[in-house]
Amino acid sequence: MSKNLGRNSPCHCGSGKKYKKCCLTQDEDIVRIEQNPDLLYEEVEEEVVENHEVDDDTDKFVNEFSPPDIEQITKPEAASLPEITAKEQQLVDDWGEKYVTIKDPGEFLSHLKQFLQDYPALVPHLWLEEEALFELGAMLLRHERGNEYIEILLDIRQNFSDVYIRSYAYYDSDLMVYHISQGEVEKAAQFIDNFTKYPDDDPDILFSLIDFLCATNQQSLLSELLKENYLKVLYSKNVIGTGEIIEPFLWACYYIPELENNYNEKSINALSKTFKTLKIDFREEYYQPEFLIEKLDKITKKTEEPLENIYESTENIQEFYYQISMNYIGWIQKKQEYTMVNSLLLPHVDF
Repeated sequence: MSKNLGRNSPCHCGSGKKYKKCCLTQDEDIVRIEQNPDLLYEEVEEEVVENHEVDDDTDKFVNEFSPPDIEQITKPEAASLPEITAKEQQLVDDWGEKYVTIKDPGEFLSHLKQFLQDYPALVPHLWLEEEALFELGAMLLRHERGNEYIEILLDIRQNFSDVYIRSYAYYDSDLMVYHISQGEVEKAAQFIDNFTKYPDDDPDILFSLIDFLCATNQQSLLSELLKENYLKVLYSKNVIGTGEIIEPFLWACYYIPELENNYNEKSINALSKTFKTLKIDFREEYYQPEFLIEKLDKITKKTEEPLENIYESTENIQEFYYQISMNYIGWIQKKQEYTMVNSLLLPHVDF
């Protein structure tokens, strides 16, 4: 979730409410605790549950883990547009005043193309990426002229990159969705570059794109996108809930290939060693081949563990939910003709 979400924007949770009337307070608490972790411990100390047995399992995590230094590239901003003359500003104003009155998508498109052709140096001053391009795209799509929307995006991407980059995430995701829907996966792959350069600029769109790639079974493209971005997002200071990227990353890049290639003891031993190179603060058990084999066995149902006495403790409930989730992933793949990549859209737990 982006920290740049406006108070009056639709909430990222999908409730349909404004952000300020939904998850804003909760997100502000998360940021407050991230900035001062001691606050969390102070609050927890006041909520000690009587007769609760504390499991001092501190060695489950790798000791003395230090987050790596990840180079973050900031997206170019448009704060320093060159000054223009009064005559040029009038051209910009005239274009804007006319476009807001246009209702026909063909006329809108012609109006825009003419300005692009006649006054290319003034195009950044139109601020197309803030409103006009969104409206044009919606018009064209409503009239089933989506191909023309794609053509104008490609034109602006190629010839007016300083304009395009300011809202690249929306437009590059549209281009990828379009080409994948047309069966042109190789063309879609051309538009990963900006997500790789600036993955934490608009994480909401990045995660939506990840969901789309899962839904359309684009494992190769999904793996490429996640491998390039997981560390940049995970250790970004501009994103709340950075850990959301770990689970799809592990599944798309490691678990699913193991499942598809009939994992064995040798391959899982290699996987556990690979996990040590990923610069992620895993629980210690993730470096144990036995744990990883057991995890994948739950999906393939090579083991059938009894689900008894599940309510004796919170830990039992979590284990029950975990086992059912893993079993369910395997079941929908075998019985419901989902692929493993499709299953990433379904809720499951990765402890």
